[in-house]
Amino acid sequence: CESDLAPQIAARLASALRAVVLDEVDRLLPVTQTFGPAASRRKAKANKAKANVQPTETLLLALLERVPSMDVQLVAASATASKNTRAKLHRVLRRDQYGRWFDVPPPIVRPQELDAG
Repeated sequence: CESDLAPQIAARLASALRAVVLDEVDRLLPVTQTFGPAASRRKAKANKAKANVQPTETLLLALLERVPSMDVQLVAASATASKNTRAKLHRVLRRDQYGRWFDVPPPIVRPQELDAG
């Protein structure tokens, strides 16, 4: 399984890690939609069993676990990232053992804001 390799890959990359870039974060951390109480129960059961964990989540957490520096940068880019995608990214980052994003999600930077500055 790909996620079994995450700790090994993370260990090799961690010594030089200064930034993590997630391009097309909405594809890397897909959000499943649920409709109705039965679907909600199935999703909750799968979440509890960690059946919906994406390889990106596993690798990201393995990398962040090995980099104690508080100034590691995270860039998550997507032209179509929804509010649900940003919420899922924040839920993943809240599991960072150093608490870098526990209370505050990463800020959103939009191109038009950069041009105005």
